[in-house]
Amino acid sequence: QMVSDIGLINGYLRSISEGDLTVDIDERIVNRPDEIGEIGIYAAKMRSDLQKLIEMDPLTSLYNRRSCNNQLSRLFQKGDSFTVVMCDIDWFKKINDQYGHDAGDYVLVKISEMIRENVADCGFASRWGGEEFLLLYEGYKKDKSEIVREFEELRQRLQDTVISYKNENIRITVTIGLAFYQEGTTIQQLLNIADDNLYTGKKYGRNRVVY
Repeated sequence: QMVSDIGLINGYLRSISEGDLTVDIDERIVNRPDEIGEIGIYAAKMRSDLQKLIEMDPLTSLYNRRSCNNQLSRLFQKGDSFTVVMCDIDWFKKINDQYGHDAGDYVLVKISEMIRENVADCGFASRWGGEEFLLLYEGYKKDKSEIVREFEELRQRLQDTVISYKNENIRITVTIGLAFYQEGTTIQQLLNIADDNLYTGKKYGRNRVVY
């Protein structure tokens, strides 16, 4: 049994070294009350930490662009309906210029928390780059008007939020562009639609949802 469990750990570590971070270690190994069990626990923690390092944005703790692209590919393979949501903080450079970059980072963290909560049960939130976020909303049981309403509510909630940083109260608004998956649409086409809608919102006054 000892030789067998060492072989399982060896295979687990080999999978990780080959880039498969979805592999799970056998629960029986980590429950062993000996050194082999400890090795199993350390190996599992190493995989978890490595996955966070590769897939998570270190500032906001949202998924990063690489992870979002992987998730997009999985959704396309499944073929279920979903919505791509581009969300950008309006006039973010002014926040950095007026309050400093530390304040800007704090704003990104607080906004990320609210965005994560909004899709916690039915989606995936990532930091796409800078002050831009990309959400994948698996609202396949809802019609388009209901999805638009939910993101309109998120936009309003962010507008009404006062972010306190040191002795300053900071308010922000966001512009949101939506794109609804349709059979035959490619990943890049869907991203382009969401991005075009986002910039249409920016062009016509910001602080709005465009779809």
